[in-house]
Amino acid sequence: MKHLSIIIVNYNVQHFLDQCIQSIYNSKHDLAIEILVVDNNSVDASNQMVKEKYPDVVLIENENNPGFAVANNQAIEIAQGKYVLLLNPDTLLSEETLQKCFDAMESNAEIGALGVKMLDGKGNFLPESKRGFPGFWTAFYKMSGLSSLFNKSAKFNKYHLGDLDKDSNHHIEVLSGAFMFMRKEVLDKVGYLDEQFFMYGEDIDLSYRILQGGYKNYYLSETSIIHFKGESTRKTSISYTKHFYQSMAIFNDKHFAGKSFLMSKFVNIAIFFSGIVSFFKSKIIPWLAPIVDAILVFFTFFFVKTLWAKYYFLNSEYYNAIPINLLFLVFSILYVFVLFVNGNYDEKSGVPKLTKGWMFGGLLVFLVYSFLPEEFRFSRAIILISFATLFLLLLFAKKIKNRILFGEYNLNRSDLRRIIVVGSKASLEAISPQFQGNNNSFKMIGAVSPTEEFDNKIHLGGLDKINQIVTFEKPNEIVFCSGDMSNSLMFQTMADLGNKYAYRISSEDNDTIIGSDSKNRAGVWYSTQLNFNISQPEKKRQKRLFDIFMSLVLVVISPFILLFSKNRTLVLKNVFFVFFGMKTWVGYILPFNATTLPSIPTSVFNHKDFDSEKEANLSSNELNFRYAKDYDIWKDFVAVLFNLLP
Repeated sequence: MKHLSIIIVNYNVQHFLDQCIQSIYNSKHDLAIEILVVDNNSVDASNQMVKEKYPDVVLIENENNPGFAVANNQAIEIAQGKYVLLLNPDTLLSEETLQKCFDAMESNAEIGALGVKMLDGKGNFLPESKRGFPGFWTAFYKMSGLSSLFNKSAKFNKYHLGDLDKDSNHHIEVLSGAFMFMRKEVLDKVGYLDEQFFMYGEDIDLSYRILQGGYKNYYLSETSIIHFKGESTRKTSISYTKHFYQSMAIFNDKHFAGKSFLMSKFVNIAIFFSGIVSFFKSKIIPWLAPIVDAILVFFTFFFVKTLWAKYYFLNSEYYNAIPINLLFLVFSILYVFVLFVNGNYDEKSGVPKLTKGWMFGGLLVFLVYSFLPEEFRFSRAIILISFATLFLLLLFAKKIKNRILFGEYNLNRSDLRRIIVVGSKASLEAISPQFQGNNNSFKMIGAVSPTEEFDNKIHLGGLDKINQIVTFEKPNEIVFCSGDMSNSLMFQTMADLGNKYAYRISSEDNDTIIGSDSKNRAGVWYSTQLNFNISQPEKKRQKRLFDIFMSLVLVVISPFILLFSKNRTLVLKNVFFVFFGMKTWVGYILPFNATTLPSIPTSVFNHKDFDSEKEANLSSNELNFRYAKDYDIWKDFVAVLFNLLP
């Protein structure tokens, strides 16, 4: 019999799963463990990775996604361990975690299940490490926001047990499904996860049944794990909102409906309105920034026009004879469109993207103005004054947006990611290529060595001096190489440095880097895709706009295509598929290795540069790699033109 069975349900998080399994092996010590991975029909090569790197892991491959509860139960049924640990794939364990949990359970037979101190990707304590049941008043205080306002109160923040010290051990009510260390005999007695829950809520339900079975749930503060919260499911998605609130309703109806009619109705009403709010946040708020910017642009032109007419022509209605307000509306749409194309609305974009969008937007407006008929023209001074004023107004609007969405006033910074690596010389050399792409968005500042000093021009010093180093160098990202230091030391260093930086963790073989910027946003992972221009948001946007524009052009010139093009049938058959995003005009040469290149839609044509003698002898794989790495719209234009010509 095994000491412990560790069950991980995976869905399209290959790189997080890889490092999670690595951390398990580093934490097992003398424990006899088995790892069971249940994959819910991932398409990201997770299964292939597990088979190749971890042949001892028991892999269950589902052909569909039956949900978190069903998948866990599949593994629990065949688990051989005295204890069962349900573990999220987006977690990293400290080296002592498993042993300390095992010892705590062995020393106290009353404990049916326990959880540990969880930290997010920036080292912040996650309050869901210890929770209470969502009773009537608990739910009311949580959903009304009073729990956040009085987060240390036993009364107002019972949901997160705010009065209990996070650095002390406690008996609690609810454990997190991200880490649930349980006795197998308890599961056999109280039942496995309730399969009514597709995702979320099953941990609350199981915690409730464990207590009802006469056991204790325990919070162990003596060890910590990292939980890159939200990676397995995008928390801003409508799917998340639907499953989360449906799960809350199921739990409420199952355990409280017969006991408290008021509780049942209140929670269901609160769930309904919370779902509406969540929908608003995920689908409406992202549109507010461009809408506000469009309004700013319009009224800037409008007020400058009014003032110019009043003080220059002494008549505020001087321009009323022309449809000038309609022109200003067009200018506003064009300006926001250019800001969007230049990435100004990407998450936490900085001033450089705003500046670029502002300049090109002004040039486009002036170009459109130049082609206007004489009767529609007005003073160029209005455009110039509006152009100068707009930068300050758009910058102010961006700061307010950042304050509302991210809790930060000043994101007036470069979009450049300034990186310090904490690792050995070998690790530095291994991961440096991942930050050397043509997108110029990364800059390697230097390296901090956790062990030996090494001779390198970018070596900044030892780990004992990291506080002084980051203060002087001002990085915004710090990458820890897990092969060169323990997870416990990493977690402690993150806690010491605080949450001012984005922390990333490189795998032991340094081929993948994972991380998360906050407990409220999903995690990110880096790999050789950092070298691929085609995977950058700005390039993706440009490629999509090219597809739309080219589709419209091809519809207009379709008579000429029918008469002269050698690929007339292929072009006209696919024009609407490309326009609606189901295909792209130009893509990879087939066949290609889908696991090593960024994903793009199926293409009508390939990208091969037929005029390049330099690339004539390269294989299809090499050509595909270059296309993705050095992607530029011009390559797509050349490819489409070549395939259209007779």
